[in-house]
Parts: sequence; structure tokens; C-alpha cells
Amino acid sequence: MALFTFGKRKQPPSGNPPMPVILPASAFEQSKYRDDDIVQAVVNYVNSLFDHGLYHRHELPHVALQAYHADFYLAQVNNGGHSQFIHNSGRKAPHIFADALSGLLAMGATIQAALLQEMIDWFEANPAAASAQTGFSGGRAPALDKLDDRLYAAEKADPISRRAAEWVSRWPELRKVDDGFYEAEMQALILANPRRDKRLSAARIARFHHSVTDPLHAAVALAAAAVGTPEALTGIRGGYLTDIHGRQEKAWVVDTDGGMRFAVVDDAGARLYEYVEGHGDPLGNYRPPAAGALLGTVQGPAVEAVIRYATRMPVAAAGDLLLRRARPLVDDAVMSVQGATADIPNPVFWIVIAEESFALVESPRGFVLAGSASGERYGPLPLREAASHAEALQER
Repeated sequence: MALFTFGKRKQPPSGNPPMPVILPASAFEQSKYRDDDIVQAVVNYVNSLFDHGLYHRHELPHVALQAYHADFYLAQVNNGGHSQFIHNSGRKAPHIFADALSGLLAMGATIQAALLQEMIDWFEANPAAASAQTGFSGGRAPALDKLDDRLYAAEKADPISRRAAEWVSRWPELRKVDDGFYEAEMQALILANPRRDKRLSAARIARFHHSVTDPLHAAVALAAAAVGTPEALTGIRGGYLTDIHGRQEKAWVVDTDGGMRFAVVDDAGARLYEYVEGHGDPLGNYRPPAAGALLGTVQGPAVEAVIRYATRMPVAAAGDLLLRRARPLVDDAVMSVQGATADIPNPVFWIVIAEESFALVESPRGFVLAGSASGERYGPLPLREAASHAEALQER
């Protein structure tokens, strides 16, 4: 069997100081769960740098990624077999497989590494079957089920967690930090990414753009804005067939700044209803969640008009740039369509951060962001500057 590789790993530019792997000292304390604590600390470290530092994989210490994906391999197989591991690796399978295999070899888990290599060989030889893997009945290859049993036996004899903990403890990159200073040290590392601000804006612009141009999001947001006391859409959880006032319809469970709601979206537009929690009775009968009062509606043409506007205008980029001026330390924010008002010819968009909200609208001189405080106003931002901001964020 040839060692599995998917191209060459990108390396950070030469001359850059190596990034430390910062882990809390308490993870290394002698305890029944010491091995698992060390591995989990590495997982937390990588997740923090991905999710909050916005680092790319080639910018992180390669040993941390190898340990991270070796743990991902074990966790997925324990939950749904090698079949689930393949399915959940998705388009990142080349990197994940290579990292996990390198990590297992580096830590000395040779039996588990050999099993992973067998899976990789099967994956490469059976692309159609590999793409059909789900981890559930009907989507599991028998050859992979046999690998599962062999991995479980190997884990009983020589667990990956023990090998991984010993390996992590020897890393030159390792820096143990007292728990009292750990959060501050990690925050400093997160903010040390010189590309973080640009990537944060690029990701936020993509989210903003999707929320105001996606038909489902735009329709639900406009229905929420039509409530007696207007509400801003903050998230869509999922949809399913349910009873809406005596009629079976697909309803979406959504979150607004007014609470959880049911939303129905069809060709005619969208309707927003109260979400009445399900409950049981003393006899053990369960009543599922139900749609309460109709709160707000919007017609299809209004939704289409707002989407056309948001598609041709740099709304998302303007929202990001003006929010950076208004609240430079805010990472997380949601944009929601509010609709048009009688005295403002262009659509109004809400930007919601925690308990605070802003209104974004195009004025004759450009976009303006208005805060909830009296007189709080940012802009005007010329359309050309908003468009240039989005263009400048593209990484070459």
C-alpha cells in the first residue's frame, strides 16, 4: 500500500515565528481522564483558531491539525463507523485523511494507521460507493463495517488517546499555560492573525448578502417586519410539515428578536405565526408545537423587489463597513430585511447585534447606518466606496 497523499501541504512563509500550541496546564494534571483532557484541549485550541482567529489550515501548527483530525477519525468511527467518517469529511476529505494518517503514524498508533490506510485505499478504488456512504443503514459498505470491528479491537488494546497524549506532551510547539492566564493567551493568539479583520469582514459580507438575497430569508424577514411591533429575523432552524390552523403546510421554525416563531413561505409570499410550545399531560399524551396567532404577512412581489435591490446594490458591504465604524469590536451580527417605509423610497435593512439594532438605508449621498441612540448616525457611505470595500477583501 502506498502512503496516502493529496498534493503538497502549504507551508507558512519562511521567516515567520512558529505558532505555539497553547494548552491549559490543568489538562496535564494526573487524573483518570488525563489523556482525554489533553486531546480535548488540542481540539479546543484548533476550533478557537479556526472559528475565532479565522486562520486557514496551512497557517496552524501541522502537529495540532494532525492530532485534531486523528481525534475526528476516532470520534466519527465510534459514532457511525468508517462510513460516517467518510461522509462527514465531505469535500475536506483529502486534508482530513492526510492529517489523521500522519498524526496516527507520528504518535505511534501504527495498527490504527494501517486500518485508516486500508480505508483510504478502498475510498480511492471505489469513488461511487464512497460518495454513497452515510453511516446509516442502507449507506454502509460491508468492507467498512469490517474495518470498524478491527478498529474497536485495536482501541481496546492500545487506545489512540493514550498515544496522542504522550505525543502532545513531547511537542516542541507546546506551551502549557496556567488556567488563570489561558483565556488571555488564547485571545492574544486569535487577534495576532494579521488577516483576521479582512476575513471577518469577508465572512460577514457573505452572511449579510445571503440573508437579504435568499428568497426564504428575505420572505420570512419581511413577514417579521410586518408584525405590529416589527421584529428582525435572526435565524432559521429548519422546516417540516405541520398543522397550520387546520391545514398541513411546511412551516419553518425561525428566531426573531421577538422570540421563536413559525413561518410559512410559498409562491404567494410569507406568513409569520406565534410558536406555541408542545407539552405533555398527566396521561403521557404529547401535544406537538402548534401555530398560534398570525403575526405578519408579506406578498411575493414585495419579496422579489427587495431581492432585486439587494442583489444589484452593495448592501452587505455597506453594512459591514459602517458596522466596523460603529462597533469595531463586534464579531457577530445579523442582517435582516425590514422593508420599505412610506417616507423612505429605498428598502431598510436591520443589523442586529445582541440586544442592539441598527437601521441601514440608502440616502441620496450613499448608505447611512442609524443606531438606536438619539442622533447616532454613521455615513453617508458612497456606493463606490462600499463596492470597493468588498473588492478589497478578496484574498489573492
